[in-house]
Amino acid sequence: SGPLIYKFEGIKRNGQKNSVNERENFFSFITGLEFVKTRIFQKIWDLNLFVEYCNDDRGSNSTDIFQNDFFLGSRITFNNVAGTEISQALTFDLDGNGNTANIEISSRLNDTLRVTADYNFYWSSKSTDTLYSFRRDNYLGIKLTNYF
Repeated sequence: SGPLIYKFEGIKRNGQKNSVNERENFFSFITGLEFVKTRIFQKIWDLNLFVEYCNDDRGSNSTDIFQNDFFLGSRITFNNVAGTEISQALTFDLDGNGNTANIEISSRLNDTLRVTADYNFYWSSKSTDTLYSFRRDNYLGIKLTNYF
């Protein structure tokens, strides 16, 4: 619908084992919006904004850590010869079981090499949170990819 994209993905499963190893029927879905804005800041750059909600009706018995989470993200595409992009993402667990953040910067160095820097950050306030054990496991990665 113009610059707005609607998203829905859903699944209904019967007899699937949950996190306490019991078989049950469940419904899970992700729904959201993506908004695309071109020519931001009077340049040829594009901006994509993402908003999503994830739900699994098994609640705390879900095998998916994104069973009741809210996601915000963005991507700036510079539309230059190097294909430079910057992406950011935040995921908030609405049950209070830990949150994540990510930023990624990527650009081609030449016709065959691309460099990508990726930083992941986890935070959690309670020792019972799902991501609590990752609270000190922030990650910075730099990747060099050769295309031939």
